[in-house]
Amino acid sequence: MEQAAILKSGEVIKITGLLNPKYSIYGFLNSFEANVNGVTKKFRETVKEDFRDVDLVGQVDKDVIGGFYEEDFFLEYLIDKNKLYELKHHKYPFKPASVDDEIIVKKLKVVAPYTDFCKIETYKWSHQPNTQIVDYGTWQIKIPTGVFPDPIEGGNVQLNNTAMQFYNHKIGLFVTPLTDVDDKQAKAFLIAKIAIQINSIESIFNSIELGTSSDFGQYINSQKSEWSTQPIFVNPTVQILEDYMRNLTSFYEGFYANQISIKKAPKKEQFYWLARCLSAEALATVPTNDKIELLKNISYYEKKLTEKNGGESLVLKIVESFTFNSVSAAERNDFLFILMEIQVYQVLGTHNREYTADTKQTLFEILYSKIDDNRIGRYTYGLLNSYDNRKNFIFLLYKVWELSKYNPKYGDPSYTQPKNAFGIYPESYYMKLITANGSSIALTAYYDSETSPAFIYYDSRENTSRQTDTALISNTVQYTLGDIEGKKIKIHKEITTTVTNFKSTKENSQTISNFKSLYGTYDIYQPISIIGFKPDLNLVESLNGLKINSESQEYTPIIPVFLLYYMQDYSDLKKIDFGIMLTAEIAMNLTGAGALSDLKYIGYLSKMRPIWAAETAAGSSDAVLAWSAVNGVTNAVEFTAFNAMSINNYVANTTTDSETKEVAEKMNSFLMWTTITSQFVRPYTKSKVIESAFELDNTVAKFNQQNISIYRDMTSTQIQELDQALDVVKNIAGNKELVINTVIQKLTEQGTESDKILQKYGQITSTAEKYAFYVDLGFFEDPAIRKIFNTNDAKAIDNWRLCYANNITKERKYINILTNDKYVNGLVRFYREEELGDILETLEIAKEEKFLDTFSNISDTHFANFVENPNLIKEWEKYSFVSRGNDLSILSTEQKFKFLKSYENSPKTVVDRIKNGGLIKYYKIVDENPLNAIVHNSHIKNVDFLEDLRNTFTVKKQYPVDHVHHPGLQETIANHVKGSPVMLNHNGSDYIIGFTGMHADYAITEPNPITLIEATLPGGKKYYPGPLPTVNANIQTAIIDGTEIAGVGVKDCEVWMWGYVTKKVDGIESLYLDTNRNPIKTWVKKSNSNKTTIFTGINEDKALIEITYARHNLTLSDWIPHRSPGRPSNTWRGWSSEGVELHICIGTELMNPPTIMPSRKLPYGTVIPKNN
Repeated sequence: MEQAAILKSGEVIKITGLLNPKYSIYGFLNSFEANVNGVTKKFRETVKEDFRDVDLVGQVDKDVIGGFYEEDFFLEYLIDKNKLYELKHHKYPFKPASVDDEIIVKKLKVVAPYTDFCKIETYKWSHQPNTQIVDYGTWQIKIPTGVFPDPIEGGNVQLNNTAMQFYNHKIGLFVTPLTDVDDKQAKAFLIAKIAIQINSIESIFNSIELGTSSDFGQYINSQKSEWSTQPIFVNPTVQILEDYMRNLTSFYEGFYANQISIKKAPKKEQFYWLARCLSAEALATVPTNDKIELLKNISYYEKKLTEKNGGESLVLKIVESFTFNSVSAAERNDFLFILMEIQVYQVLGTHNREYTADTKQTLFEILYSKIDDNRIGRYTYGLLNSYDNRKNFIFLLYKVWELSKYNPKYGDPSYTQPKNAFGIYPESYYMKLITANGSSIALTAYYDSETSPAFIYYDSRENTSRQTDTALISNTVQYTLGDIEGKKIKIHKEITTTVTNFKSTKENSQTISNFKSLYGTYDIYQPISIIGFKPDLNLVESLNGLKINSESQEYTPIIPVFLLYYMQDYSDLKKIDFGIMLTAEIAMNLTGAGALSDLKYIGYLSKMRPIWAAETAAGSSDAVLAWSAVNGVTNAVEFTAFNAMSINNYVANTTTDSETKEVAEKMNSFLMWTTITSQFVRPYTKSKVIESAFELDNTVAKFNQQNISIYRDMTSTQIQELDQALDVVKNIAGNKELVINTVIQKLTEQGTESDKILQKYGQITSTAEKYAFYVDLGFFEDPAIRKIFNTNDAKAIDNWRLCYANNITKERKYINILTNDKYVNGLVRFYREEELGDILETLEIAKEEKFLDTFSNISDTHFANFVENPNLIKEWEKYSFVSRGNDLSILSTEQKFKFLKSYENSPKTVVDRIKNGGLIKYYKIVDENPLNAIVHNSHIKNVDFLEDLRNTFTVKKQYPVDHVHHPGLQETIANHVKGSPVMLNHNGSDYIIGFTGMHADYAITEPNPITLIEATLPGGKKYYPGPLPTVNANIQTAIIDGTEIAGVGVKDCEVWMWGYVTKKVDGIESLYLDTNRNPIKTWVKKSNSNKTTIFTGINEDKALIEITYARHNLTLSDWIPHRSPGRPSNTWRGWSSEGVELHICIGTELMNPPTIMPSRKLPYGTVIPKNN
């Protein structure tokens, strides 16, 4: 009897004679020492993933083989590719354990009260072959019943001082105080695992010789200090501890694999080389100060950061390391703060004298300038999967910013105040309040409507053109960001006026002038919102990876100025995808208090903050709104804080009164639009103030006409104050008529360019519709827009009116909609069904256009599906943007509805599996080749079945390189069922000499059975040169006449393939050549059997579906033992949906019945239909 151990593969091997065996925390052998030719060498477990990435391509099962390798040599291989082919000489050759060998398993045990470090439990029992001892579902060793630890209390674990300090400190802080037993056990086990990993890392630290003042030595001391008793965590959850463990494991793996390179590096560069070999995940465990010092060192002004030298990728990894959950908010805040510090370097000059070099640049600006994008291929980018490293730097920094004190919607753990009524945290950096000069209203210190507006509002109506008798005069407005100035960036508003003189005789008759004004000065981290920008829909997907945190970003997104700065730098702003800002534009186009409440944070930045926050009414005479409805027309309106307070008090006190609730709601809407417009006055927001004032004034008038008092339980003073506010509201509402008259004036001035528009506008009789026309379409001051609407007899105006008449509000603002009759007719059709219209209105406009493209012209029968179940629109939306070839467009209209109903209300996990797994294509295949009616519906609606079908179509079996028929071949079951030719290479070409598989009649090329014609070659070699194949195909096959035995859906027969004659030469199979040295054609039979059984009467898709059905429904009782006693088997008996028996070979061959099912992802060995 010898000693034995268990490997992760489930193998049990002899370890007698091995020295110092070490085990994983779960009990598997992972290292040992052995005497090799008189020298003691350490061997360590290695899996394929441990090999160099470049060696994993094309080398599987050849030179890249998992096992236990001599540790020192494997580490040398990792830095010397030429050693790959020598590895096999340094692999330990285990012997399999014999019956009754003593298995030894040593496992980690963590027990309450956790005051001592965990124990090692040692289990021993006699080995019994053919018994499964690993649970592959949990990757735990199955200790036999009745086997107990020896000794029962377990043995102590010896760790270094740092690891033990970490364990004791964290157990005392985060485990001992807990009362939940399960939580205590889970956290204690994770802390123990982390301590063991720290111990392993420190062992490598101790093996590296350090310089007297090396950065690496300083880092090690810093790292040990952080691991000992430093506050790495603040009340960590199990998830955060798991995240840290993953990070630390990544650290260890990277450090371990590259330790030789680090040891050989110059002492002053060792820490740099360690950081380069670590992943971002691993760097998350490195102390913040060490990472920052490294950034400063590699940003030194004489050094270059490039993709080639790895500098850019190192910066990206360091930035990304601050995005992990295990990194605290305080560390992120410190990192962002230091990025804004001006860098001063000590530079070695002539005669070895140091002098100070002040860069006058922040660390952020230095890194930004040194890291570049792939400018050649920039329009083919996607997040983090190209070499646009400057973009990656900014996007990663955005993710750090999003979880920092600079984002007003992120709840930093240090805050003492909760999120306020405006949806922001008042303690966040940029939301601090000051008292403004000349006003008693406290305002935010960093925002001002004149010097730093909270918004940039893109309005195409600011781009105007007008024509005189002699010239065309056009104005274009754009916003530009200047250079970074320390921590600040200036944004300018630039108006370009172009005058083209028609009557000039000069060659250059165009005069261009620019007027540039300062729009605002901002901190680089300062939040700003973008309103009204129309994104290029071709680039909408480009920022998909930049997910907006749903907790910190509500309906209206805000972004830091540095992201906007990069967007302009990347491609002049107009080409940048503003998809993440699009929701703000949609929000601005909605009406009603419900939608407007999502913009409530604006109130915090405006003069209306005290009113919304119910603060003191001091400063009530301050004007919060003063503007003219139409530029150039004398109609100034002033709305004071006193007026706003009166309305706000009314809303607060009367919204529950059923009779006056309508008035209160109109007042609330008006107050919200006044709040928005007080922060930035733009034509669109002014129109919303006028419209809400008009509705409020009409509602008050209606109550007065019906002799219903709006004054409930109000004092005479309160009534007087409210009446004063309503007088101002009436004045604002009167601007509606002024706007309508101005529209007519503007259209008239534009002459023939707008004559059709004016004609259609004149047909409108309703004041409300005329005003809505202005709100949606403006004054048509852009000649390009004017031309679109005036052509085709102003059909787009007819479409706008059709939308207005059917209460289609959102869509009638979009040119693409109004100029497309199909879209408009589809909208009218859907909006006439109220529920359908309500749902359609919630779609993003790009999705809605795609929906209308698909469903506008569907038949009444198909339309009835939506009427009966409006939720199908939302179901469609889930799959509206899926990669081409797997989207709903591959389905017929009928199939689309089948699919949407099949997976209606599926959880997001199922939807993601369908979208990301390419399963729509397989739904279509099953629908067009249905299973038996009894089981069809239950399976086509089962995402597991669709995944299994995809695996049947795509997963390939890998034959060993020494396989007798198919050395190294990768083959799908689809190809195997059609017959896999056995090939022989001759003079660089492959020739068919036999085949395996072949289990379907659709693979038979000859239309009729054949009778072989036998012939004899010189030397007596028989072959079958006839009859010649009648069908031209790459692989030609035929059934031999008289061999068929028909069954139900299958038949037994003998199949032959058109190939070449072979003979043995010195024991090696070779082609038989004729006198001209050419191969000789012949019919060849199946290489491993005379006969085969084939599916009949079905196509390839149907066959693969039935094979999938059979495998999908296998149970443990379907395993079939080998027909020869004592031999292992991997054969399972299944049944097609039509009742055909199938023998399916999958997974590992076993002697005893299996206790778990083979993985669904394992390839098929073969599938054989049986003719019973």
